[in-house]
Amino acid sequence: MILENIFPTPIWQDQLNCDLYLIKQYILSEKKRSEGRKLSNVNGWQSDDYYPNVLMDTPICQFITILEKKLKLCFQDYGVSTSPVISNLWFNVNTAGSYNLSHVHTSCFLSGVFYIFAKDNSGDIVFERDASSQYILGSHARDSTNFISTTHWKYKPKPNMLLIFPAWVPHSVEINKSQEDRISISFNILQS
Repeated sequence: MILENIFPTPIWQDQLNCDLYLIKQYILSEKKRSEGRKLSNVNGWQSDDYYPNVLMDTPICQFITILEKKLKLCFQDYGVSTSPVISNLWFNVNTAGSYNLSHVHTSCFLSGVFYIFAKDNSGDIVFERDASSQYILGSHARDSTNFISTTHWKYKPKPNMLLIFPAWVPHSVEINKSQEDRISISFNILQS
């Protein structure tokens, strides 16, 4: 029998080589300046949106430059002929006990996260199937290690790790059980 994987969900993963110390210091200084906002985050801090042009004279510039190159490869894999545009970025500082509820990113094509600082037990990012698939698979297929039948797939955050994924894929972040902050940059991508 032939197995064909139709409607695959791409998740791109890469290990970058950014100067994380400067990026971390910049994010922590922004946290001191702003109360942030509450969206999917519980107990953690999330900045308001930033736009790439505002961050070009900051330590975040190095990351943005690398991200733009990586996004072109994602668009090629998808067969999209337009160019990627970073629509917005925001910073996350998830303290001990904080987490993110399940959510999607509306009004964009791709989304992603770049980890600046993460210790063991600081909370995996969890991708989920849509509700109807979860219901049916959860009732019949119980192998959570098989990527064909699993209803959830996890990635353990590591410093300098980049993940890019379709914006419509539900995802959450597990509770930070470490005593150190998990620091990341999240972003949304549009087509030009």
